[in-house]
Amino acid sequence: MRVLTIPADEREPQQLIELDGFRAMQEFVGGYVEIVRPRILEPLNGVRIVMVVNEEGWLRDLPYNPRASRYYRGAEAGNAPGLGIAGDAFLVGEGMVETEPGLFEPDFVDFPETADGPGEVSISAGA
Repeated sequence: MRVLTIPADEREPQQLIELDGFRAMQEFVGGYVEIVRPRILEPLNGVRIVMVVNEEGWLRDLPYNPRASRYYRGAEAGNAPGLGIAGDAFLVGEGMVETEPGLFEPDFVDFPETADGPGEVSISAGA
């Protein structure tokens, strides 16, 4: 699936990459995955966006991720570790899959393409 990376190191650019399955997601975040719903990101091209983070980021003493924290909590996250996300994270689309007739569960879909194309994606979360 296509995801948009959010490195904890703000000097590293966000990139669209392919992750192949659940284990690749775990490897990217460095452990157990947790799905969070960012407060300030609206659906993009009709697809709801979720963020995947390391569930134990703070327990494992991973570095504070200011960008992911701003996406998750908005301006109130500021640069205050403990209020946001620790470690590398990524954004992915959230879809629904019918597991049984009439029963739907969340599922991941590719991060949406934008008019600028996949190499030019940029999301501004504000400060």
